[in-house]
Amino acid sequence: MANRLKNETSPYLLQHAENPVDWWPWCDEAFAEARRRDVPIFLSVGYSTCYWCHVMERQCFENAEIAALMNERFVCIKVDREERPDVDQLYMTAVQVQTGGGGWPMSVFMLPDGRPFYGGTYFPPQDMQGRPGFPTVLTALSDHFKSGRAELEQQAQQITDIVQRLAEPKGPETSFTLDLPMLLDLERQMRGDFEPMHGGFGHAPKFPRQTLLQTALQFEREHPDETRRAQLKQTLDAMAAGGIRDHLGGGFHRYSTDAKWLVPHFEIMLYDQAMLLDVYATAAELFDDDGYRSVARGIAEFVLREMTSPEGAFYTAFDAEVDAVEGDPYVWTADEVRAVIGDDEDFLRTYGLLDGPNFHDPHGPATEHTHNVLRVTGDFREAEEKFTEQRAKLLEARNKRKQPMLDTKIITAWNGLMIKSLFKAGSLLEDKTYHEASDRAVHFLVRNHHVLAEQSSGKDELKRSSRDGVHGPSGTLEDYAHLVNAMLAFSATDWTFEIDAAELFHAMVNRFGNASDAFYDGDASLIVRQMSAVDSPLPAASAVAGDCAQQLEHASRARAVVRQFAQNLREHPGGMCTVLGLALDLAPVRIAADDRATPSLEEVVQFRGSWKNDCELLLTLHVADGYHLHATPIGDMHSLVIGVVDQAASLGFPASVTEQFEYADEPVSVYCGEVPVTITFNTPPTEPVELRLRYQACSTSACLAPVSKSLTVKPECDSKGSCGVDCGCAS
Repeated sequence: MANRLKNETSPYLLQHAENPVDWWPWCDEAFAEARRRDVPIFLSVGYSTCYWCHVMERQCFENAEIAALMNERFVCIKVDREERPDVDQLYMTAVQVQTGGGGWPMSVFMLPDGRPFYGGTYFPPQDMQGRPGFPTVLTALSDHFKSGRAELEQQAQQITDIVQRLAEPKGPETSFTLDLPMLLDLERQMRGDFEPMHGGFGHAPKFPRQTLLQTALQFEREHPDETRRAQLKQTLDAMAAGGIRDHLGGGFHRYSTDAKWLVPHFEIMLYDQAMLLDVYATAAELFDDDGYRSVARGIAEFVLREMTSPEGAFYTAFDAEVDAVEGDPYVWTADEVRAVIGDDEDFLRTYGLLDGPNFHDPHGPATEHTHNVLRVTGDFREAEEKFTEQRAKLLEARNKRKQPMLDTKIITAWNGLMIKSLFKAGSLLEDKTYHEASDRAVHFLVRNHHVLAEQSSGKDELKRSSRDGVHGPSGTLEDYAHLVNAMLAFSATDWTFEIDAAELFHAMVNRFGNASDAFYDGDASLIVRQMSAVDSPLPAASAVAGDCAQQLEHASRARAVVRQFAQNLREHPGGMCTVLGLALDLAPVRIAADDRATPSLEEVVQFRGSWKNDCELLLTLHVADGYHLHATPIGDMHSLVIGVVDQAASLGFPASVTEQFEYADEPVSVYCGEVPVTITFNTPPTEPVELRLRYQACSTSACLAPVSKSLTVKPECDSKGSCGVDCGCAS
């Protein structure tokens, strides 16, 4: 058993191949098996450098009793999100709809046809602190699948309907034009969460936000602004000096766990290196800053030294932990540093080693800090020049330690990002070795990874990934878009690349183009085809595809991408930086009003009261298309609270309600469309019933303001009279 993954290209999947769970890859055969056995599907999505994915694997999937329960009651599918980003994005949306949050490992329970009915992230191996353990969840959902199938079918369809609506970008109520003044205002909004104390955007955990930095640099080049320039320099300086940067190796870790850029989460991802190389090389040229040039060179040399395959392509990621200890190879004590470079007080002071330890494994025992993450306490530029020899000695010593796992997958999209960044850095930094490395990589991808194999559909196909010469699943939109973009970077020096890029672009349009002349993100075989322009943190694939269209002189298709997401861009520019940059290149762009009217706040949720009999009041909620209510809390409130004033009643409804009522059934997660609520009274009311309602509806892009209202429903007069059943007595 459990060897169904033995031929997979993903190291993440391969490491699960021998554990007690009978894992299936994402394939038609797995869904057929669920239908044959008439059992639900458990989908686990993670990736090789995910800490909590490893924790759940050790605690749950390697536990023989839990694995037996999984095998008996479910068909279990394991997915590497890096190989199937379309699957990950689709079901992450479903989890966020149900719970208001998400993350990895992602745990989704589905019907045999792929519609999700329940989801979450990490589950502990036993019940603890009011949180159900994984066996409890498995047993409850499996039993409910057998005894309450109709309810789960309804729940799954509700979630699928909401995900489908979320997949369709929101249109504007009135026409407008994305002109330069509006775009400059959106760019200011994009930077609205700038953190002035330590630089960066947002608070802890603090991510580099590369797409925001790239777009801000684009605006700065074309429309300089003193405030923007100051924010950019403070952020770039802080990251270059902080612990998020590997001062010995040259690369960047994934994010900072604190607001000061001090202690990183130690994963190292190829896409971070690619985008930060672009950011620092661009900033070096724009601001004429040798410090940024040094940082950019450090990133490029790290990737070429440690993340490059013998054939010239680029590997995926380094793990954050060694032997289940996070950051172990990267941290030092002052004495360990002295043993390598001698008693160099200047170095120790500059890199924070005299300030006392600043790190301990956050997932280990609650002990005092014992080690240091290296960071520069002053201007990083001076340290770059002054301590080159000491850093080289420490790197040599560090390389003798046990190293974190390197995921040797070659992902097309991420390689496309790295190729373009290396080519650009070669020009900006005047280093032909970077041009040569990017040229070698693009030739490898076009020759070996861009598989022009005849498929059953009769169309050529690009592969998402490969490992040791074996190809993974089919490419998604981001694979096509980033590879086309990388090939176009070379077209100025080799015109044949433009011909190849145009061919691949047309294959992308055939595979992912939609009726609006924009693009779907994923494969047509999924239950919902999503259209998104949110950066993730990679640049949004639709925006990159639009940029490719513009470069290939398909301006109408590029404008179609901007039009499709223009309203979302107006509302959430901070999450759609790449579309904002594309819009700047194309401005002005006229956006037409959407024919679908947007209901007012009061119209989003409407109520109708009627009597089923003397003691049962039916309250029907109608939730407008494009909106839904959560059963789980949003902030400090539940999104639907119903109370009856001065009456003895119980509520036949599985939402979260006031303390007067108890759950009547198992809670479901979301409500949309027509939602019936039955309120049962101990004795027939003789006076009008006053209902107090509080609700918060969520649209396709955000949650609306909470609404509180009162309804008065008259007691039943006559089953056929003016206040009878279906009369709608709510006033």
